Formats: sequence, structure tokens, C-alpha cells
Amino acid sequence: MGQGLGYQSVFLFTIFNAMKKILPFCLLAIGFGFAQDPMGTPPPPAPEASSTGPASFDAVRGHAYNPTEITGAPSSVEDLYLTPSDIYGKKFFYVSPTDKLGYVAFSALGGSTLLGFRSRGDGSNLVLGYATPGFGLALEYAIQKEWTKTTSDNAPLPGTTIASTRVTGRGDNIDLHISLPIGSATAYARAGWDTDLSTYNETEGAPVIPGEPNVNYYVKYDRSTISTDVGVLGEAGNLNYDVNLNILRFGTTITSDEENFSSMGDKVVSRDSYLGVGLNFNLSYAALKNETARILVGSNNGLGVELYDEVDADADGFASGKRTRLYIAPNILGEVILADNWLAFAGARHNIIFRFGAADPGDLRNVDYSETEIYQSATAAYIGLRYQKSNWAFEAQVEDNVFDNPFGGFNGSNIFASFGGFIYF
Repeated sequence: MGQGLGYQSVFLFTIFNAMKKILPFCLLAIGFGFAQDPMGTPPPPAPEASSTGPASFDAVRGHAYNPTEITGAPSSVEDLYLTPSDIYGKKFFYVSPTDKLGYVAFSALGGSTLLGFRSRGDGSNLVLGYATPGFGLALEYAIQKEWTKTTSDNAPLPGTTIASTRVTGRGDNIDLHISLPIGSATAYARAGWDTDLSTYNETEGAPVIPGEPNVNYYVKYDRSTISTDVGVLGEAGNLNYDVNLNILRFGTTITSDEENFSSMGDKVVSRDSYLGVGLNFNLSYAALKNETARILVGSNNGLGVELYDEVDADADGFASGKRTRLYIAPNILGEVILADNWLAFAGARHNIIFRFGAADPGDLRNVDYSETEIYQSATAAYIGLRYQKSNWAFEAQVEDNVFDNPFGGFNGSNIFASFGGFIYF
């Protein structure tokens, strides 16, 4: 009798584990089914999506699609402002509550216009794009600024002191994108300024000692990143490519005309300031495909050099330094038609990183130091579903840890890594 109960317990435990793993997908399918018809009546006949293969699902995809950024996959809404010439001809409305973003594309001014709102870091960006058959432009902008001014009475001394401050906070950024179609390829460029923190303090007032010159000086602190990219992407048969050159300037500077501000002059540069130059070469190949499925195999690769500023070693720095990085990120993407109007997609990415030089610029202070490091980061994987009708679609993607707690949706946590919906026109 006890042995029989043991077998039953093992059997129930096995069934529970199986249900635990498939429950999120069952909930997803049930949710889409009810969204299709709340009364549960049979839906009208769906178009034959499988008659033309996965390409019949290649309308603009959502944020849930291709988070590992494999080259050659169908464009997502996030790709449109990176290569804004692709905006041309697009007409859709998209919202993703999990990713806190939304876009609408429509015809205007003889071309196509993109309006979007998306979260980015500590801020939220406004996205504006415009495209014609020959070119595309897009602008991302977020503002985080504050101005203050204080006037103080110097009593019992005569006069007043005026102190003004301007602060640009983290999340303030501006990016400009442009792209041009050239045959089967697209040339693109981007320039951007991303502020971590910038302050400007100016003081003007009466002298502390009567007869002395007025007090008038400023101190400016700036920590930001300026970057630009120039590249070309396209396809040649089953091979897809994206090659680009990136130049980046990162660092902190402090400037002032205050007397005795610094023994090094009116400008101080932090020891982690550097100029970076990188070449990225991303490839993918349509390794397998038939009428209902296709598989892309690729690799995102980059080689970059960081040249650290020369800083006075007696202060808080080092003579100069250099760090070289090489990364290789093999990735895969597969998608298959499950039934009419249903498409499943999945992918994975693995990172291999080589680093030469100093792991921390501070290690170079007054010593001859070098380091070589090779390591692999954790593999990222995802799986998702797309349900598509003639003029609308839903996409959802689950996180790799959803199976740790498949009932998380009942306690208020989000079981989806990304979820969004389209209306097409």
C-alpha cells in the first residue's frame, strides 16, 4: 500500500512539473483566444498564413521580437529610428505596456512619419522620424534640466551676492539618425550626446573687503558620453551583414576660472576619461528554411580600443593607458508557423569577451601594469508567440526565469519579458 502511494506521488509530482512548465503558454493561448471573441463564439475564417511561409508574418515586429539583435531578422519598431529610411510606407499603431513604449507611423508631408515615446535609462525619450523613398531622418530627445538663482544680502557688509546654478541630470540625451537606401543595402549614421551629470555654478557679488574687486567666478562639472556611428547593412543571397565604425568619447571634466582652483590650471580631467574607437561586424546566414519555418545563425562581433587621457600622476591619475576589447557573440533565431495566424519564435545568444590592458584605469597609476582576460558571459535565451489577423497582431515573449514561478502573474509580478500589440493600416 505504501509503495503504491509512493508511485502515485512520483506520478503526480511529474505531472505537476510538466504543468508548471507549460502553464504560462496555456495562459497566453487562453488569453489570446478570449481576446479574439469574448463570447466564445467561433471566429471568422482566418487568412492562410502558412500558404506563404514565415514571410507572411513579416510586418513590423514588436519589442518582444529579436532581443538578441541578430542581423537579418525582420525589422522591429526599435529598428525604425536606427535606420529611419525604413519608416517609409509604414502605417501602424503599437503599444507595449511592459516596455513602456508606444509608436505610430502614418503618411504625412509627402512621405511617412514616425512618432514614438520610449523609456530609456532614467528618462523617457520622444522619438520623431520622417522618411521618403530616398532617405530617412529620426531624432530622439529627452530633457532633464534645472535652473536656480539665489540673491543674498551680504549684511553687515555692503552689496549682494548672486549665485546661479544650472543642472543637467542623468537621462538628458539627444540622438540624430540618418539612413539612405543604396540598392539592396542601407547606409546609416548616428550622432549622440548622453549626459550623466552636468552642473554649472556661477557666483557674482560685492567684495568681502571694501575696495577689493568684485567676486566673479564659475565652476563647471560635466560627465557625459559623445558618440557617433557610421555603417552599412544589407543582404547578399542568404547572407546578411551589418558593418559599422563607432567613435566614443567618455569622461569627466571640471573647469573653472576661480583663483587657485587647481595647480594643473583651469581644467581637470578624471582618470577614467577615454576615447574609444570600435569596428563592429555582424553576420547572419539563413541556414534552414522551408514553407513553415526558418532558422538564422549568426554572430555579432566587435573590436575596440580605449585610449585613456593623460592625467598628472601626482594628482589622481596615471601617465596614460590603453585597453583593447574583442567580443564575439554567436546567436541563433528560429521561427515556425504553429497554425493559421500563429507564429512561434525563439532565440539565444552567447558572449565571448577578450580584454587586454588594464581592467581598471586606476591600476595604471605610476606602475607598468597590464592584464589579459578571456571570459564568457551567461547565455541569454527567449521564446515568444505572435498572433496575427489581417490588420492587428499581438506579440509576447517570456523571460528565461518564468519557470521558477509560473504563478507569478497572480501575485502582481510580470511573467512576460515583453508584451505588445499592433494595429496595421
